[in-house]
Amino acid sequence: MEISSHYYGILALCLSKNVKFEIAKRIAFASFYVDDAKTDVFIFDRKYKDPLFDNKESFSRLLNVSTCHAYQQLKSFNYHSMVTATVPFHYFPGCQGENFDKKLRCKPNPPVLEKMIRKTAAEKTFNPEKFGMLLHVYADTFSHQGFSGLLSTVNDISEYRPGAWYDRVFNLTRKISSSGFEKLFDYVMPAYGHMQVFFSPDNPSEKWSYRYDAAEHCTGDIQETRIDNCERYSEAFKAVSDILDAVKDRTVFNDGRSMSADPAVFDILRIRNISNKNRMEKWCGYIEKFSSVKKENFLYDCNYYLKSAISNFSEKKFKDRVVRNISLKDGYEKSDWYRFISAVVWYKKEFFQIMLKNGIRIPH
Repeated sequence: MEISSHYYGILALCLSKNVKFEIAKRIAFASFYVDDAKTDVFIFDRKYKDPLFDNKESFSRLLNVSTCHAYQQLKSFNYHSMVTATVPFHYFPGCQGENFDKKLRCKPNPPVLEKMIRKTAAEKTFNPEKFGMLLHVYADTFSHQGFSGLLSTVNDISEYRPGAWYDRVFNLTRKISSSGFEKLFDYVMPAYGHMQVFFSPDNPSEKWSYRYDAAEHCTGDIQETRIDNCERYSEAFKAVSDILDAVKDRTVFNDGRSMSADPAVFDILRIRNISNKNRMEKWCGYIEKFSSVKKENFLYDCNYYLKSAISNFSEKKFKDRVVRNISLKDGYEKSDWYRFISAVVWYKKEFFQIMLKNGIRIPH
């Protein structure tokens, strides 16, 4: 999924369930920020007495806290990033199949993940950042189903038929296999995640198809899969709506809690032949009308978390995977950034324990 779904769509859905605006915004922000948290190592300018930090003699640091790749940096395409960010946050394993590769294939609504989210929803004191972060993982199991977060044969596509014009342009090389472009394509575009089908899984209105080897040991049992993202996304939002009903903390909701989502939310999801930008505008119009909050007060700002907690923040500095000499603001531990990072640290530990319980040992 992309920003119009992970942020604006989730914000609209939460509001339609009568979640208070500020809490809905925190849930939605954490939901999309999973795609923006690219800094993996924070090295601070001094030593902080904080149990979350790793303390050295004269300074503190945070390690292994990114939740996605820095796609502009090739060095971030490594095993560590795959198993600590891509797999747990974007391709949660379905835990089904007879071998390691197949068990890591993402499946929609995996029971172990749903159980984790419902447990979070039932906590006495609701944590919007933790909940929103998990909603990103959960929603991606619907859009990324069938693919794995590792370099894997399950991601090797033999034929791809995109629906969106930009994917059709990128797919031209695969149409000229007689000239050797097919082999070149496989060298250039590895079998990693949904790279070989480009942006198709993350385009809400796209209809597309691909052929792949469905055999347990990849022996040539080629099957075709036809996908309608409008249906997949609607299914995901219905599942998220059900999970919102499991939130036990009554202070999350306005008076007159709604147990069913507004059908208009799903109408926006099902609009076809529309750009993501125009869909985002429709979400914004819905949110303004539903909440009486002006658009400028809920537009997504990718730097909000960092600016709220770091006194010497600069956008250029935080484009690196490792950032040094970071100065935290007084009271940083009460910031949304700190709550999000705390949720990330918790989840990364929890994820590997859950995988072991389900018979998957992922070295990390």
